[in-house]
Amino acid sequence: MSCLEAPNIAMAVYNEEKNLKNTLSCLKNSILSLNFENKPNFYICFNGCSDNSISIFKDIQKELEAEMVVHILSSPKGKLRAHQVIIENIDNFEPVIFMDADIIVNQESLKLLIEFIKKDKIIVVCSAYPYSLRPQHPTLYQKIIFPIINIKRIYPKIEICSTDVKIFHPEAKTEFEERSRIYFHGRCFIIRNKEIYKFPRNFSKIVGDDTFLSFIVLKHYPPGSIQVLYNAKIYSKPQLSIRSYLNTWMRIRKDLDNIFEEYPEMNCLKRYVRMKINWRYIVYDLKFIVQIQAIMYFFLKYFESFYYTIKSKNINPEDIWIYKTKE
Repeated sequence: MSCLEAPNIAMAVYNEEKNLKNTLSCLKNSILSLNFENKPNFYICFNGCSDNSISIFKDIQKELEAEMVVHILSSPKGKLRAHQVIIENIDNFEPVIFMDADIIVNQESLKLLIEFIKKDKIIVVCSAYPYSLRPQHPTLYQKIIFPIINIKRIYPKIEICSTDVKIFHPEAKTEFEERSRIYFHGRCFIIRNKEIYKFPRNFSKIVGDDTFLSFIVLKHYPPGSIQVLYNAKIYSKPQLSIRSYLNTWMRIRKDLDNIFEEYPEMNCLKRYVRMKINWRYIVYDLKFIVQIQAIMYFFLKYFESFYYTIKSKNINPEDIWIYKTKE
């Protein structure tokens, strides 16, 4: 196996005591299995933790330091604030992999991300695709809800762009890839170098990392600069309640509204990021029970859109993500 050039690896941590040890263990094992020329730099930023996340990290710190050069940072609460501190502390121009603190990532996915951005000079941001883990001991309610509210994380082909986006997918090999989303996923992504990462203006209401950065890249780089690798799979714990699902989408919708309000020049991209149901795939490729689940999901989507219209004026996106521990 040829040696890979080591990237920077970055992780923001906020109240992840239930997930952090497993995430870091998987990352350590993946790094150990990859043949890097030198140790990757690992930047972990604790942004306002009020649980035992820091203690859990310290328990595994020495194991991580055997495989990576570990940089421990802190920031005020907010993922974008953590990412900004990380970017300020990186002193080289190697690619940076940002990953959430509650995911499972394997060596193959990391390798795919690193190799892809190295070989394709057009790409400036490339993300893995987040699939949902099945709950281990679900209640009856969770057994019913899980395949509905997580259906996009199980069958990504159920949604496609509502307008022609071929120009954004110059290397597409399938019809789905030609019509797939043109923005990346924030759970695990790689940027060519730290200069790619731009942050909202001071006192901005924008809180999402992938939403804002996707629009910045789409606006200022040539079409095709963003790539989602569906074969680079990472796994995260699923949403297991309608309340959690609604909160997530309330934050995303409000964030999008704030982006278009604060950066009106981004409005020209609206039509390219709108998604629609891929009925052809649902009807011809999915089993009957999954078709029913897909229909229920899209009914829920319509309700969520209506619910947001009613509640949007009173939403503070940051408040939605204030929690003591993840569910």
